[in-house]
Amino acid sequence: MKFKNIRFKNFLSFGNAFTEMNLSDNHTYLITGENGAGKTTALEAFYFGMTGKPFRKIKKSELVNTINKKELLVEITFEHNGSEFLVKRGIKPDIFELYKDGKLVDTDSSRKDYQKTLELLIGVDSDTFANTIFISSKNYTPFLKLNASDRRNFIENVLNLKIFSEMLEELKVKRGIQKEKLTDIEYNKKSNLEKLYLAEESNRKYSENNDEKIKKLEEKNKEIEKYIVILNKQLEDVEKKITDSDFDKRIEETEKKQEFFQNQYDTAMKKFNKESEGIEDEINKVRSMATDMCMKYEKQISEIKNESKLEYNKIKSNIEKLNEKNKELSEKIMFFENNKICPTCGQKIDSDLSHKNEITENIKNMDAQLLINQGNIEQYNNDIKKLKSDCSFALKETEEIHKQRLEIVNNKIEILISHKNDLQKRKNEYIEENSNSLMNLSKEINIIYEEKNRIMFDKTNIEKDIHINRKLVENNLSEINSLQSEKSNPLTDLEPFKQKDKEYDKQKENEEYLYNNILDMINILSDKGIKSYIIKKYIPILNEYVNKYLEVFSAKYRITFDENFDIEIFARGYEKLSYGSFSSGEEQRLDLSLLFAFYELGKMKKSINTNVIFLDEISDKSLDSDGIDGLMNIFNSLKRNGKTVYNISHRLEMQDRFDVTLKVNKQMFSKIEII
Repeated sequence: MKFKNIRFKNFLSFGNAFTEMNLSDNHTYLITGENGAGKTTALEAFYFGMTGKPFRKIKKSELVNTINKKELLVEITFEHNGSEFLVKRGIKPDIFELYKDGKLVDTDSSRKDYQKTLELLIGVDSDTFANTIFISSKNYTPFLKLNASDRRNFIENVLNLKIFSEMLEELKVKRGIQKEKLTDIEYNKKSNLEKLYLAEESNRKYSENNDEKIKKLEEKNKEIEKYIVILNKQLEDVEKKITDSDFDKRIEETEKKQEFFQNQYDTAMKKFNKESEGIEDEINKVRSMATDMCMKYEKQISEIKNESKLEYNKIKSNIEKLNEKNKELSEKIMFFENNKICPTCGQKIDSDLSHKNEITENIKNMDAQLLINQGNIEQYNNDIKKLKSDCSFALKETEEIHKQRLEIVNNKIEILISHKNDLQKRKNEYIEENSNSLMNLSKEINIIYEEKNRIMFDKTNIEKDIHINRKLVENNLSEINSLQSEKSNPLTDLEPFKQKDKEYDKQKENEEYLYNNILDMINILSDKGIKSYIIKKYIPILNEYVNKYLEVFSAKYRITFDENFDIEIFARGYEKLSYGSFSSGEEQRLDLSLLFAFYELGKMKKSINTNVIFLDEISDKSLDSDGIDGLMNIFNSLKRNGKTVYNISHRLEMQDRFDVTLKVNKQMFSKIEII
């Protein structure tokens, strides 16, 4: 960006006639004058014209000339990206206009948004101007005299890290909101569970009352044998079906399940082995590519997350399959609990004690299988939690590697070995769990065979005991069925409460996921996170710039900053030096070297390259002739690099060393004259 000229009127002590200054002639200027004459006005007019803010700590209205009290106007012309821009900004009346190649840039937005339009067009904001174009001893406290917090803030401004601090504050607010959401969900879940408990208690008492009535009816049903005679023929018909198909079909289906689980087991083993080989390959890559560790940082994080996601999806798939199987078992159990007619033989289950025991045994077996499956589901859920914990651990370990560069390879290998051991552990757990599942399927096949033999045995006993009066049994059965029908329709439906509990669990899982993500982002954006990484990256560059300028100032010492911006001072013949032990001249050499080093760093970080720089009274302190020579060398270096330098100073003895000397005189109004 190349600034061409600036002109202003009614700005501070300057009157209604325009004062114009050339910004593009590649000269060094000395601006001098008495105190209060208006030496810094050009600097302040330039800053106001580009940012709309006062450079010093005053109200914007105080910029208007106190005599004329109106028509403040600043006009700045510059070139950028092949176009010529003109900025007009005024007070009383308020004016803010931006022209590009002679045409007004239109906007329907507010003045604040219009300023943002200017900043977007030229790629420079007010903080960038303050850190790269203006260097003022009045607004600048020497860096080494700042406390630790102020040093950190200064560096964040120079390296443009404010956005991370703003993001961190926003995330802290979101963390509080997310925590409130989780509290609300916990409260709602607890309230719903209390309602579910009351409903279950009510249903239990209602069911117990019906059970008592059924028991009395069963005691009256002493002639059940006649009804069993009718059931006997139905039982014989069912026996043929059982012999021909039913049990064999169930055995066949169970064997297919056994084969399916075996295939699943083999696939899982291949996957575990493949993942183990992948981890071993990663260990070898880390050992051979240590020097590229910083570039691979993001890739490693991505690999860890993808691997965790694959494992997570696999476990979730297993849970869904077990839930589906539980659903089938639950439906069978509910059928037997809510119906007193055998689905296979069509006879009343309670009509014979042995038959009832048989059905009860089946229900117990299915309940046992449900418990086994539920245990597996709980184990999978524990695996998911452990997987998340492992993923978080791996991410933190990877970040720690970047903090401890000297130990990065060994630490990464340890993490991968730990991951490999964890994978082996989960593989062993998977083998143990699924081996049990395969064994259970084999047991289930044996149970089906035993059930078939038991039914045949029970059938023989039932045939011997059938003597009950058909009509009385039918009447009693009708009443029993009526009571059973009432039992199958509980007083209160529990499903809505159970469904709500699942919904709250799902909400809690989702909100906890978001909450944990927010916590992770807060850790990343903290002072020990990404900001620390960026600062470490620029510390060597800062040290190089500072020592380069110390050499220009003929300083006999050199300095080094560490990542906490603590300083070590080195000088030949001295074991230890401190900033406080320096003379005022030495302090100023170091302060100015830091000032220009931060100037260079600000330009580098914020990608700004302008042709003008303003320096306010930085040469008016304790610099000796060597210091002045060094400062002039810097000015001439800036000039050789295409800069126009404006140096504001009281030291007229430096006049001959500048291309142009401007003197500011003030009577009623200030004026600038060339001397």
